Amino acid sequence: MDKKKFKVILVGLGNIGMMYDLKSKKKNNFFTHSKSIKFSKDFVLKAGVEISSSKRKLFEKIFKLPVFKNLNSALDKIDANLVIIATNENNHVKLLKRISGCKKIKYIILEKPGGRNFKELKYMFRISEKNNIRLFL
Repeated sequence: MDKKKFKVILVGLGNIGMMYDLKSKKKNNFFTHSKSIKFSKDFVLKAGVEISSSKRKLFEKIFKLPVFKNLNSALDKIDANLVIIATNENNHVKLLKRISGCKKIKYIILEKPGGRNFKELKYMFRISEKNNIRLFL
């Protein structure tokens, strides 16, 4: 039986999202979410989300996948069941709340640190649990 792949929307195409691998001379190593997903047998990258137009263009050129300026558009248009949040921790709560309203998303990987403090992190776990989403750090 074929194992189902996780279909991923990657939010944040900065250093850990995409850029470390582009800057590295070590082509056989994996330093970012995008490259790790690209070469995984268990995950398939479906789209990116990034506010920087230059990073969106770069992602589109490299991965030949849709890339969006905002999360709402990606969630509305892309068939995915996992979202990786690789943005500044100041945006984590807002993004997680938006994702939790999308019934097709079952998993969220939250780049550390998870929120600005422990109180925010506990709040995000409560939101995820309430919406039957598995949250990973």
